[in-house]
Amino acid sequence: MSRHASSTRGRRTDETAQQYGERLVREVSGKIDELGPETVITFVAETVGGATSGAIPPVEGYFTGIRELCDRHGILLIPDEVMCGMGRTGTLHACEQEGIAPDLMAIAKGLGGGYAPIGAVLVRTEIFDALKAGSGLFQHGHTYMGHPLTCAAALAVQQVIPPA
Repeated sequence: MSRHASSTRGRRTDETAQQYGERLVREVSGKIDELGPETVITFVAETVGGATSGAIPPVEGYFTGIRELCDRHGILLIPDEVMCGMGRTGTLHACEQEGIAPDLMAIAKGLGGGYAPIGAVLVRTEIFDALKAGSGLFQHGHTYMGHPLTCAAALAVQQVIPPA
């Protein structure tokens, strides 16, 4: 993933890529202020846009600014790395390239290496501990949940892709 490539949608001709990213973070901040920070629990975004746009990395510094904004307001940051995670951008997780740590992260397609459908949610220790101290349950389910073949494929992928 090129550190300089990014979406230019909405970028003004008179602003640098950095200024553009800063403006986007200010827009998110303004929306949080408008809604009231106490009403916003999460910020979810594809780390690398891809669902409808191909593969568009963020402007350098954008997710750093979003991480700081989330920390300031106690908002959980959840990168959607279903398409771009698990080594597809040169690091195990695309958000590593901004030097940020998410609170939760969705991963999927790369986790199964294209051999089997599987997804996962990665969580920070503090969130895991909160769940454990509560009911101890994380209620969720999927049609192919815990399928041995899929889990074996995901394990094999993790053994091939070195950790960051």
